This record gives sequence, C-alpha cells and structure tokens, in this order.
Amino acid sequence: MKLIRRHFLSGAVAALACPAIPDLAFARIYPTKPVRVIVPFQPSGPPGETARILVPKLTERFGYEFVIEHMPGAAGNKGIATVARAPADGHTVLISSTAFFANGALYGSVPYDPVGDFTPVSTLTTTPNLLVVHPSVPAQNLQELVTLIKANPGKYSYAQTPMGATSHFSAELFKRRFRLQVTAVPFNGAPAALAAVLSGRVPIGWIAPPSLLAHIKERKLHALAVTSAKRLDALPDIPTTAEMGASDLEAETLTGLLVPAETPSLIVSQLSTEIAAIMALPDVRRDLTLRGITPLPSTPTEFAARIKREIARWRNVIRDAEIKPN
Repeated sequence: MKLIRRHFLSGAVAALACPAIPDLAFARIYPTKPVRVIVPFQPSGPPGETARILVPKLTERFGYEFVIEHMPGAAGNKGIATVARAPADGHTVLISSTAFFANGALYGSVPYDPVGDFTPVSTLTTTPNLLVVHPSVPAQNLQELVTLIKANPGKYSYAQTPMGATSHFSAELFKRRFRLQVTAVPFNGAPAALAAVLSGRVPIGWIAPPSLLAHIKERKLHALAVTSAKRLDALPDIPTTAEMGASDLEAETLTGLLVPAETPSLIVSQLSTEIAAIMALPDVRRDLTLRGITPLPSTPTEFAARIKREIARWRNVIRDAEIKPN
C-alpha cells in the first residue's frame, strides 16, 4: 500500500518548476514503489529483531511501504546474493549480520563480493551472545561450567546455532579456549537450539539475547556470561566473559543496512540520514535495549571502513580457531 505524504507531492512539483536541481527533486520522491528489505535469516535473532523495529519507522518517514522479506538459506548467502543481483535503485536493501563478513572465510567462496557488490548505508545495531545452561546444570558461572565439563569429558553437549552466526563462533571459541571435550548438537536455527536447551535435552547454549530474556527472568534458563564489552542493561547482573577471565571470547553480532553497488549516492545519503534519526528516537532505543540490542548507526563511510575490519577480524578468528563448516 502506498502512503503518499504532502511533502513528497510538493517535491515533485518543485522538480517540474526547478529543472536546475533534478537531483534534489529525485531524492525527495524516493522511493517510487515499495522497498524490499531482505533479511537473510529466520525472523528470530538480531537481524530479524532489528528489522522488526526499524522497518515500520522507515515506512512512516518515507511514505512508502518498506516490506521485510525473510530469506533464510545457505547460512545467509541466498538472501545476500539476491540483493547483490538486484537493480541499483534503492528498492531492494539488505539487513546484514556477521555472516555477511565471515562467510567468505568460512566457506572459501560465496556468490557475492561483500565489498564490490554492495554500497554500505549504515550500521544498525550490535548484539552479544549469552552463555546459558539448563537449570539442571550445577554451574553458577563460566568458570564453574568449565570445571564441570573438564571433570566429565564427553558428557555434556551444547546447541550449535547455524554456521556463520557469532553464537556459533562463540561456542567454538569457548570449546577451543578451554580445551573442552563437549559435543556440538547442530540446529538449523536459533529457535530450535533454544527449544533444545529449554527442554534440557541439550544442556548448554550460546544464543543471542532477544529470544532468551523472558526465559532467564522466569528462571527457565541460567545465564552465566555475556560476550559484550560491558554488561547488558537488560541483564545487569550477568557478568561479561572478560570479567570471568576470558576477554578473548568477546563477540557481538553487527547488523547493518546495505544496497546494491552503484545505487545513487543521494538515495544512500537519504537512507543513512533517516536511519540515524530513527535510531535516536526514545521508543526505538528503548525497544532495542529491552531485547539486549544496542543501537549503533553510522555514516556510509564509517560502515565501509567497519566492513573491512570485520572481514579481517572474522577471517582471523576462523583461521586461528580452525572453524570448519559441517
């Protein structure tokens, strides 16, 4: 459904009256049809939660619908490649996550170039992972869990979330960091992994906060540590991995919005400006924070630099931890 606002009509009239400023007029009437927002994962998790809060605000501010399309498959590569091949007109955008930066190193090759095939618009949010255990596990903190697993080699298992997610990397780093004999039980998505830990069938999990917070507060799960640099406002009593003596386990999912390469700079600038304004809204910041997500908008230039750093960082993590796809 098209939601036409008065200032867009006035912008179109101005375009006819002032042919000397066609770029400005073009920017004012973008978009000209609904915008596809591709999230290359299931609705749960940081990219889906970020999209659910951001996208309705984009619709309000631009006057056309921004429509979320969840496109899971191939560890995110299916949806990412779809945006890479889309027309460079701003009407198909991507909400990325760490898989966007890491999949090239993890799989050896992917059907897109994360630098050459995209134009960065803005970072959006960061989200850590939580180390959680079923209440039947007799451990109250990370160090106690390590001691328990070492005393019972091969007895304990953990729910492995999809390849390329920071929750997957966090589990692999944890296992390698403490040289633990613990069994990975793979799941296709975070909801299935969470269900397994809630039931006690798999006693340990590294999972992003949005789907966990209610279960932790209801004591259905025990949170032992968080992988962010500082404690979460939503769970102020849960220590960071650094506080527990494992600063090398710090890992957060970075989400961001990108468009196909060669998208007009005026569209990129307009999207970036509106995202910054949306992320500053009190209700948006509150809704994200309550889910354990931190808003983190940026300029396109800042995001471009961050992409290169993230690619290098996760390439090193995957190499050093010898992480291989199943």
